[in-house]
Amino acid sequence: MKIKYSLSLILFWGILLISACADEATITPFPTRRPPTQTPLPTATIDFFDLFGTPTPTVQVIAPVCEPCPDPVVPNTSPEYTFCESGKAYQSVDVEAGARVVPMDTTYGLGCVDSGMRKIEGGYSLDVWTCTGEPLRAHKVTVINAPCRPLETLELNSVHCTEGMGYSAAQNCCAPLDEEPGSAMVKLNMGACK
Repeated sequence: MKIKYSLSLILFWGILLISACADEATITPFPTRRPPTQTPLPTATIDFFDLFGTPTPTVQVIAPVCEPCPDPVVPNTSPEYTFCESGKAYQSVDVEAGARVVPMDTTYGLGCVDSGMRKIEGGYSLDVWTCTGEPLRAHKVTVINAPCRPLETLELNSVHCTEGMGYSAAQNCCAPLDEEPGSAMVKLNMGACK
């Protein structure tokens, strides 16, 4: 019993002493530590397909569409280009080299052929076509340019062009595979022969 009494007494005096000291002293709180500033971890973008060696698709560069083929230079069809031979009326038609002259109506005997003559005029290389038909009648012909991009010069199935187009390396553009060359209608006035 003495031990219980002694322990109680020690406990009483300990609490009294602590409370007396606490009144006179200022209690300072423990310093708090700031959490460390977290720097973001470096991120890396990983393409899932690259992990397995699958090739990534490349960007396809499509070339622009070519300008349409120009219309031909309309030939000079003045009366000075008409002449007669063996009672038939003829007219010369000068067209750009490689162009064709096609009659629109052959009802009145109109026909045109490449005479095989060439000339240079105004910096242009010209082919001379000769047309004949019924005298004293206006005839219509179509002058068709040579293809400005012949099919043989186009790369078919090129990665530079969409389907149905061919790549022209010379012009760095895509042209339709069924491109029509430029054309123009010309009226010929056949003279009279004596």
